[in-house]
Amino acid sequence: MSSARYSLLGLARPRAPWFTDLGRWATAGTMPVDFVRCISAEEVRARLASDRPFSALLVDANVSGLDRDLVDVARSRGCITLVMADGGSDRDWTAIGAAVALPTPLERQTL
Repeated sequence: MSSARYSLLGLARPRAPWFTDLGRWATAGTMPVDFVRCISAEEVRARLASDRPFSALLVDANVSGLDRDLVDVARSRGCITLVMADGGSDRDWTAIGAAVALPTPLERQTL
């Protein structure tokens, strides 16, 4: 069993189901992650500018501030971006640099 823990940043509407689920999994220890919830793209940028390394940024496709610049800032800090898409969007998130668009609802096995 691996003892690796990952630090994840999340940006979403406060009551987005995947945001809540991921927080619960992290708190309960059912996933080896530290989950830092952010409420704005500016907060994400501030967290990324800190000395703390992050493995991934999970962003709701419908949140304000998700753009190529945010993805580039994350990438420059060694942090991949995963876009949580609800299926209603036909946007190609990889075109702005996201690693992948994951479907919602989010399943632990998918992540």
